[in-house]
Amino acid sequence: VVHRQPGSRVVKTRRVPVGDWANDVSSVGAGESTELEVDFGFESAQDGILLTSEVDTPIRAECVRCLEPLDWDETVEIEEFYSYDPQEPPSGGDSGTDSVPSVQHGRIDTEPAFRDAMLLALPLRPLCRDDCPGLCAQCGVRLADHPGHVHEQLDQRWAGLADIPLNGPKESGPNGSTEA
Repeated sequence: VVHRQPGSRVVKTRRVPVGDWANDVSSVGAGESTELEVDFGFESAQDGILLTSEVDTPIRAECVRCLEPLDWDETVEIEEFYSYDPQEPPSGGDSGTDSVPSVQHGRIDTEPAFRDAMLLALPLRPLCRDDCPGLCAQCGVRLADHPGHVHEQLDQRWAGLADIPLNGPKESGPNGSTEA
């Protein structure tokens, strides 16, 4: 409970279940039933409540080049203002603009702010390392494990020339001699 006196602050610790929060290449959490312990700070302002939090969350992804699984912790900062008076989106403006989040019956819904901050922390193109060479386009071997890996690539239009001996024995001339 935050008093409506500007400047008053309350910190609450909550266990927050992480849903199926993911983008196309990464996801929040280390498993399906991940719960994070989060310290939420609620600070009263003149016309609303400011929510602040910083949370370390596990991230799971695959390198977009070599498909190696990646797991790491990401620190995510959350800051959202909740108005005491519900506001409608401005008329004539962007039709995709959402209304300002508001305090409803003395409570605020932190889940949208928490989810949005987590999803924005996910990388769009995670890499195992900046210079990851990826996979071989011919056979799919991971090039970081086989740095000298190459395939002899022959253009099929020139495949018939492969049968011609270039350094073979010289053919004999018209007299049977090897001189030209």
